[in-house]
Amino acid sequence: REPKQTPDDFRVWCIIMRTTAHYYRDTKQWESAIAYFKQSSQVLQQAESDLEWAETDYSFGRFLIDIERSAEGITVLEQIVPRCQHAGYLNTLTNTWITLGKAYMQTNQFAKADAAYQMSLQISASLADEAKIMAQYITYYSIGRLAVERGQYAAAVGYYQQSLDLRRTIGHLERVPEVYYALALALKQQEEYTAALTAVDAAIAVLEESNTVQGQSLLERLRHLQYALYPVVAGK
Repeated sequence: REPKQTPDDFRVWCIIMRTTAHYYRDTKQWESAIAYFKQSSQVLQQAESDLEWAETDYSFGRFLIDIERSAEGITVLEQIVPRCQHAGYLNTLTNTWITLGKAYMQTNQFAKADAAYQMSLQISASLADEAKIMAQYITYYSIGRLAVERGQYAAAVGYYQQSLDLRRTIGHLERVPEVYYALALALKQQEEYTAALTAVDAAIAVLEESNTVQGQSLLERLRHLQYALYPVVAGK
C-alpha cells in the first residue's frame, strides 16, 4: 500500500518501516533489515522529516557497524554529521560521533576514532544534564578501550575511572560491570593486582544484585579473572 501524502502519514509509515527493520535486525535477517532501513530513509528524505530521517540513518549506520559492515556504516554515519550540525540535533550528533569512533576503531583508524570521541565530548557538553552524563560516560569508556588498543594502559585506567565516576552521579548501574571488567584488565596489565581484584569484586557484586541472564557471560569471565588474581594478591 502506498503511503498517504500528508507529512504526518509519511512519518508514521516510515516509523513502521523502521520498526520492521529493527525486527529483522533482532531476528538476524540482515538483508531484510537493510532493505527496510533504506526504504524508510528514502521516504523520510522525500517527506523532509529531517529529525526522523537522521534518527533512521543513525539506527541504520549503527546496525551496519554491529554486523561488522563497518565501511558501509561509516559512510551512512558520516553523511548524518553535517545534517545534524546544520539542524542542531545535538543528541543524534553526539551518538553519531560515539558510534563513528567505534567504527573507526574496528577498522584500525585510531586517530579518526580519537577525533570522533573528542567531538562527542565537545558536543555533549551542551546537552541536558543526564543526557550529557550518559554520553560522556560512554565516551570516556570508549576512549579507555582505544587507549588499550594503543597499549596505553595507564591512560586507559584513568579514562575508565572517569567513566565510572560519571555513572555514579546518576546512579544507573547498566553496563557498569563492563567498565569494571575493562578497568581490571588494564590494571592487571599494569601489574596492579590488588586494585584489579577490587574492580573485579565490584563488578561481580553489581551483577549478582541485578541477576540478569544477559550478565551471565560477563560473570563467568569475571570469575575466571578473579580466580587468576587471588593467588597473585595472596602471594604478595
